[in-house]
Amino acid sequence: MVKAVDFMTPDLENRAAIADSYPKTADGQAQVMTDLFFWRSAVQYAAAQQKHAPVWMYRFDWVMPEHPLLQKSIHSIDIFFAFNTLPVLKFMNAEPDAAAAKLAGKVQDAWISFAKQGKPETAGVNWPAYEDGRATLIFNHEVQLVHDPEASKRELLGL
Repeated sequence: MVKAVDFMTPDLENRAAIADSYPKTADGQAQVMTDLFFWRSAVQYAAAQQKHAPVWMYRFDWVMPEHPLLQKSIHSIDIFFAFNTLPVLKFMNAEPDAAAAKLAGKVQDAWISFAKQGKPETAGVNWPAYEDGRATLIFNHEVQLVHDPEASKRELLGL
């Protein structure tokens, strides 16, 4: 675990503390790599980009707990929702339910609104720009706005 953290964050002095904060399991290894490669990079990019234009941040947490591959949210699963191609998930033996279809509609609303108006909106949810409050829309079985989700982890990762 320490080698992975050293490789991903050579600029951070607290690499050992980062490694120690994750379980010493395969899941812990996957989570630290996800956080360092995807999440940390997304937060860094959002912070840099908001100096030039408004930024909206979201996190896609939808899962199917009974499915062996979808017990945790996986990279790019949101694309199936954005383009309403949920039936394609049958290739993974996954049968998303009516709630997933409803979530797909909300994701589509936000993406279409962003393409048309330059601001993502979805029914019943006020989604402010990321800015200092780090407003993040969490797409899950329910959609909710959270300010600075996982702040302590973000700070540990030097952000």
